[in-house]
Amino acid sequence: MIAHIEAMKAKLAAHGVTAYYVDAPDSPEYPYVILWGPIWGADSEPITVDDGSFDTPLYATVVAVTPDMVSPLAALVRSVLKGPLQGVPGRSAHLSYQRPAQSIQMDRKVTVPDTNRNPAFAVERYELVSTPA
Repeated sequence: MIAHIEAMKAKLAAHGVTAYYVDAPDSPEYPYVILWGPIWGADSEPITVDDGSFDTPLYATVVAVTPDMVSPLAALVRSVLKGPLQGVPGRSAHLSYQRPAQSIQMDRKVTVPDTNRNPAFAVERYELVSTPA
């Protein structure tokens, strides 16, 4: 499953969008995206059907310095992520946008050092369908 996240990060990076898995570093460069979803890892893969395919929700938290910057970034992320997901060995994967999971909000627990303001964020929901290639 982590290979799918890495492929998403690479796809976003190719369009100039920095993405992290689950957590951003202490001093990230804005804007950025945090990709997350159900528990995954070497011993915790999603439940598959008999043919080895699975579908699972994935989330993208879109973070920007101001609320006005969140919507354009979310639109870019949607356009980049939707459709086929290349680069996952042995898998054929496809992402579809489902809906915003959380509207634009301010993160009052964080302050952007350069602006002394709180960043804004929104959460978008995707569905990943992955089948053996």
